[in-house]
Amino acid sequence: MYLAGVIRSTVLSYFAQFEDPKSLVKRLRISGVNAFDIASSVEFALCFGDRTDAQAIVARFLAERPDLHDAVEESLAQLKKRGFPSLFPAGYADQVAWIRLAYGLD
Repeated sequence: MYLAGVIRSTVLSYFAQFEDPKSLVKRLRISGVNAFDIASSVEFALCFGDRTDAQAIVARFLAERPDLHDAVEESLAQLKKRGFPSLFPAGYADQVAWIRLAYGLD
């Protein structure tokens, strides 16, 4: 029965956040959600919110990770020069550059 309690308290409570997409978008503007990466957060906001929400999520993420600023700008320059790769990038800086270019975000 321990597993059932863990599922109820952890897993189901995690998924419950997604029952109200508008509220989750508002939350993503001010804080991240475990296991919901930056790219997924931005795409969720574009689907259930708007471009302003997506931009706020990118800005919040970059404010939390100032160590990535130079790498994001470098990756963005490379994407503009070479185009999008065939696979979605794995690194945070490359992901942020990809979503900024793909969705026209700052």
